[in-house]
Amino acid sequence: MLDSFVESAPSSSSSFEEPQTKYDYIPALPSHHPKLKGVKSQGQTSDQIDEVLTTLRGSLNNAVQYIASLPGNNFETASSICFLGKFYLGKHHESERSRLDIDSAEETHGSFHEFLKDFQSRVWVTYRRGFACLQGTNLKSDTGWGCMLRTGQMMLATALQIHCFGRGYRRNTYQDQHRFVELVRHFGDSFDHPFSLQHLLKIGKEHLNKAYGEWYGPSTVAYVLRVCVDYAKERGMPGSVVNLKDFIVFTATDCMVFKGDIVKTATLNGTRPWAKTLVLISVRMGADELNLSYRQSIQEFLMSPMCIGIMGGRKRHSLYFTGFQGNKLIHYDPHTCQTVLKMDKDFSAETYVCMKPRKMSFSKMDPSCTFGFYLKSQADLVELTKLSESMGNHKIFELLDGTKEDYLLLVHDPSVKAFDHNESMFDDGAEYSIAEIASLEGSDFEYLE
Repeated sequence: MLDSFVESAPSSSSSFEEPQTKYDYIPALPSHHPKLKGVKSQGQTSDQIDEVLTTLRGSLNNAVQYIASLPGNNFETASSICFLGKFYLGKHHESERSRLDIDSAEETHGSFHEFLKDFQSRVWVTYRRGFACLQGTNLKSDTGWGCMLRTGQMMLATALQIHCFGRGYRRNTYQDQHRFVELVRHFGDSFDHPFSLQHLLKIGKEHLNKAYGEWYGPSTVAYVLRVCVDYAKERGMPGSVVNLKDFIVFTATDCMVFKGDIVKTATLNGTRPWAKTLVLISVRMGADELNLSYRQSIQEFLMSPMCIGIMGGRKRHSLYFTGFQGNKLIHYDPHTCQTVLKMDKDFSAETYVCMKPRKMSFSKMDPSCTFGFYLKSQADLVELTKLSESMGNHKIFELLDGTKEDYLLLVHDPSVKAFDHNESMFDDGAEYSIAEIASLEGSDFEYLE
């Protein structure tokens, strides 16, 4: 059973094969194109060609986003909506209330309009263009390769928003708007901002030998998010609205998650009270396509107040899943290219707000993804265990007693150890050198860009 969860690199015939250059998806411009006036030849590498292609790529992405956001998306306001563990009911029917096991008014949180206010209060992170060239490259935009990193930034922003402001936060008052702006400031596109794309890329390069412009899988993003939070805590963020003192990230990349390791991480081996813990669990639910027998289990996790969503997507296209309506997943899509925002004292964060929710069928979901859970206490870990156990034969992962170290001491089968080594290269309990981690990078998830 465990074999179905093993991450595997795309084969040479896979649809996930990388393009030969970062411009393969942009058609060649004719030499007389006005944008290329003064450029001697198309084959010549120049900042001018880079700028034109980046602009075209952004325009194409934005056009696709506009078409997809038209009313034809048919977001049915009459059906029950689950969003980040809360339910919103429009003109619901009693049969639907029964199906979702909603048996009191306290478990619902209003109409479709109230859902929109909730949806529009979360941080939406997208492709950006116009940042300083990444070291040693001409890259001024992450369009076409950075979507999973942007999805990871959204999940971290959601976790920090709940951690600092509470789940009931909405962008209603001036004070609420100010707090939103200050949270967004942490995700700006330069090294001045602790959770920037630049910091994530630097960690990926130094720890995992990832090249700038290279695609990331969800498990790799989970790892760099954990390291990025650790670095931010070490540097300190004086005066920030984000308090990381009692916040920590735990990652697991195999289907066996050891509760003892989570407890050790959250309590620093029992030397402190429980720190609020963002648990990131990377899984695989099928081979090339999602095994739809897991659909109900995915829904049950998304219905939990502990779940802050899923880093995943469809084939070659990363999305941040935050809920569902019927048989469709509600998501934020990072595939809109916007100009880098100068985050001065009084900047507007409106480009970090998504106004229109979108949905995607469960059947299109890529089987490789990372679940996020915000555990406020050890009691939450107990509840998460009960929830996972209730899924029976359709459990997405196992939450086991003890630690991984205890498990390895009991198991002497070399094949089991080999499996554990490959699956757990990013786990907190594993100790590998940077070179060893880099050598294992080929087992990352399939690309979702």
